[in-house]
Amino acid sequence: MATTREIQLRIKSVTGTQQITKAMKLVSTAKLQKIRGVQEANKPYFKSVYETMCSIIAASEDCVRNSALLNDDIKADGKAAYLLITGDRGLAGGYNANICRLLERSIEDKEKALIVTVGKRGREYFTRRGYQMGEHFEIRSSLPNYNEVSRIVDSFTALKTEGTVDTLYVVYTAFINTISQKPTILKLLPISTEEIPEPEDKSKMSMMNYEPDEDEVLKYIVPKYISGVVFGSLAESFASEEGARMTAMDSATDNAEEIVQHLTLQYNRARQGHITQELTEIVNGAAALEQ
Repeated sequence: MATTREIQLRIKSVTGTQQITKAMKLVSTAKLQKIRGVQEANKPYFKSVYETMCSIIAASEDCVRNSALLNDDIKADGKAAYLLITGDRGLAGGYNANICRLLERSIEDKEKALIVTVGKRGREYFTRRGYQMGEHFEIRSSLPNYNEVSRIVDSFTALKTEGTVDTLYVVYTAFINTISQKPTILKLLPISTEEIPEPEDKSKMSMMNYEPDEDEVLKYIVPKYISGVVFGSLAESFASEEGARMTAMDSATDNAEEIVQHLTLQYNRARQGHITQELTEIVNGAAALEQ
């Protein structure tokens, strides 16, 4: 049985850990609120860009064939590139492991997969398993910004335009709420006409004129659409990471409290036993003197 001194030291250690996990939970809560604000502000912009692009593609299939990003010609033997978004740190429950396992299960041919990463955890996971790794990007701040997104998008879409791969995917974790996040694989390019939803008001679409023409507008707006998807995916992933970390630290704090209570009970029992032993020795000593 552990001595009272040993139990005291362990209680002190667990209490210190509890203070750290509680602080990490508060930090993650503050970061999550900021990221959610950025995410909500981006939705109206992305929706407008997406609807404009869909209306052009639905009206003119020639635009799709003429676009290096949208056409679905097979140039690289069906090879696909995946932009995998994970975290740089752990202590976030199953956040990093879940998204990596989903991507690994989804890849049918290991030789035809090129993995581009944002976040160290995903790169470490697939490097250890011998996958072909592409470029790695680091997001230095806790919030994505458009300069960093533009750099990622330019490099990632170049894989399609240069014929290195035929298909581009974004692999991220969708934020549902603080205790629920969903690993998701989204096909980014090419966009087929079958994937474009029917416009609600076709008469409005037919009256729309694009200057100088649809091809030029599409060349300009497709990169904006891709940037919006990547930016939204980063925001969703960052929010999911902080939500997962907040939940994990909350659970760790509660577990630490239970451990402290259990150790305190052990300490009291050990202390009571020690006092009882001392009293017994005193009584026995006094009885021996009287004899």
